[in-house]
Amino acid sequence: MKKLILAFSLIIFAVACNRASDVVLPEGEYKYISGVDKSAEITIAFDTKEKRFYGTSGVNRYFGSYEQDGSNISFSPVGTTMMAGPENLMKAEREYLGDLAKVNAFKIEDKDLILKTPNDGSLIFHKVE
Repeated sequence: MKKLILAFSLIIFAVACNRASDVVLPEGEYKYISGVDKSAEITIAFDTKEKRFYGTSGVNRYFGSYEQDGSNISFSPVGTTMMAGPENLMKAEREYLGDLAKVNAFKIEDKDLILKTPNDGSLIFHKVE
């Protein structure tokens, strides 16, 4: 009986692990909707084959690579173009890129992509149609 319970437990564990690793990061472009400055056009998109991300960060374009394990995600240091813009957009850009560096998980809810940071922070994006 103990062997049967152990075998059953291992099967459940294996199925649960496989489901977590089957979480797929969505391709396509997403618009940042949780930022303070709504005039800042901030987007993110993913190339899941190359494990790359890119987008606009208010004034500049940004890009980098990412690692994913189930719903856990981490981003490489971000590369950006070096244009200057209005101070409010530059401030929104700095805040966004700083928050992006802290992201450690994600989830999908309908057409929203939610990037989670420690201490219950989140960056919320909506799929661009």
